[in-house]
Amino acid sequence: MPGVTLFAREITELGELRKTLLTDARAGGRTDYFSERAFIVDGETGVSLVMVDGIAMAAGASGETLEVTGFADLTFDLEPSGPAAGSGRVEPREMSTPRLLAAAEADVALAASSRAILLREGHERFAQTAVAGLTPVLAFAVLCLGGYSRLGLTPQIVAAVAVVIVLQLFANAASDLAARSASAWPAVYLAPALTLILALGTLALSSRTRQRRGGTA
Repeated sequence: MPGVTLFAREITELGELRKTLLTDARAGGRTDYFSERAFIVDGETGVSLVMVDGIAMAAGASGETLEVTGFADLTFDLEPSGPAAGSGRVEPREMSTPRLLAAAEADVALAASSRAILLREGHERFAQTAVAGLTPVLAFAVLCLGGYSRLGLTPQIVAAVAVVIVLQLFANAASDLAARSASAWPAVYLAPALTLILALGTLALSSRTRQRRGGTA
């Protein structure tokens, strides 16, 4: 293929390529792909190179920086009539958090996505970590509500599960909103903020309820 060079240090008896370098100099730019292992696959859409555990390096938009992206696996179309860049796509989840938050044009093109998607992915990493830490606190606060009952903690457990489900639905809706516009990324933090407010409010309510019961006794 004009503009595409493939080098492999070793080819095993099973046809596995070891230590591969693929250079794509089509479309006026250049991207170098390095991988530990690779396989040539003849599929329904044509011949492809499947690279495993590697990195992709390309010049930044200014031409003065080098953009490096790691990947677990990547498929490159080896058909001459195939698209020049689509087969070299890198999923947003494979990019580092700083790159996602910067959402540079080069990374948007590399991911074949939108700036909104990259920003959402980057901010969701913080938001999901916060929710994961706050959800047990909220569940504990809900379990502390109520007094003695022959049903035990069943009502509180059901309530805690219901609250978590509602919060997850809210988080999904906020994520969809953030994916539509690059300026809507703050929406992903609404779920952890609401979780925190509910946890603190429920803990305060539980504390006051216990104090009243203590005073009545």
